[in-house]
Amino acid sequence: VLLLEVALMIVSGGLLFLLAETLVRLFSRDPEVIRLGTTVLRMVAVTEPLYGVAVVLEGIFMEMANKIDSIASYMDINKVYVSGGMTNSETICQLQADVYGREILIKKDAETTAFGAFLVAMVSLGKYENMEAAQKALNPMDEVKVFSPDPVKHAAYQKKQQYMNRVYSAVRDLET
Repeated sequence: VLLLEVALMIVSGGLLFLLAETLVRLFSRDPEVIRLGTTVLRMVAVTEPLYGVAVVLEGIFMEMANKIDSIASYMDINKVYVSGGMTNSETICQLQADVYGREILIKKDAETTAFGAFLVAMVSLGKYENMEAAQKALNPMDEVKVFSPDPVKHAAYQKKQQYMNRVYSAVRDLET
């Protein structure tokens, strides 16, 4: 989905860049307005692919927040540990913290996903009382970086998430 979205935004951005002057001429004959309008539209065109990525990531993270909230109805979730290539982007990690409304922690170990599954298994087998106890006993490595949610941004994302959920429900109801 992300690749398709980026491709569509590149195509639409490319068309906007190439047709900027023609589009401005539809609304004005003033050479200065045409020059400035063309410049602004081309600036927008260049940012379209990045905007597309941001929109898709927000949607993905809001759906992940739905899942985290579902799990949180059974257990306390105050922190979310993340790993993988996207953790190299502080912007993406902060976005996750703001959307989830929880601290995002990045560990030094690149295999944290597999280790997390192992910890879940150990807790499920009753070897440890909870995830924190298992993590401390089996791998007490320090957090590398912590991203805290911005309460104002989190509140805005909650509104977006509620709207997204209503739209999803309405579409699902149409399909049945």
